Amino acid sequence: MISGGPRSLKKTRAGRRITSLKYTGRGIHKSLSRLRVPTTLVAILLVGLSIFLLGGGVYDIISNPISIIPMPGRLIAVYPYYIHEQTLTASIGVMILYAVGTAGFIMLYEGTKYVRKPRQASILILVGITLIVLAFIFMEALLHLKIHPS
Repeated sequence: MISGGPRSLKKTRAGRRITSLKYTGRGIHKSLSRLRVPTTLVAILLVGLSIFLLGGGVYDIISNPISIIPMPGRLIAVYPYYIHEQTLTASIGVMILYAVGTAGFIMLYEGTKYVRKPRQASILILVGITLIVLAFIFMEALLHLKIHPS
C-alpha cells in the first residue's frame, strides 16, 4: 500500500510562497490601516488638484497647446475671440490667479480666528480681501482680453 495520500503530502514550494504572501499582505494591510494622513496635507493636495483641474491642466496635458502665438510685430499669450482655446501661458496664468484667490480666502479665514488680537486680524482680513479682489479683477481682465482683444 502506498503510504499517505494527497492529504499527507507536504506543501509544495509554491503553496508555501502563497501562504507567506498572505501573511505579508496582512502585515502591510495592518500597517496601512494604522497610517494617519494629516488633514492639512489632504487639504493642500485637494486644493492643488482642483486648481490644476479648473485652470485647464488636463487640456494642457492632452492637447499640448502652444505657449505663445507669434504675430507680426508682437507676441500674444491668449487666443483672441476663442473662448474654447487656450495657450499654455494663459492656462498657467489662470492657475496662478486661482492660487492667489485661494490664498486670499485662507488669509480671510485665518483672520477670523484672531478675535483677541484685532490688529493682526484686521491685517489678515485686509490682505485676504485684497488678494481675492485682485485675482477676480485679473481673471475678468483676461476673459475680456480673450473676448475683445483690440
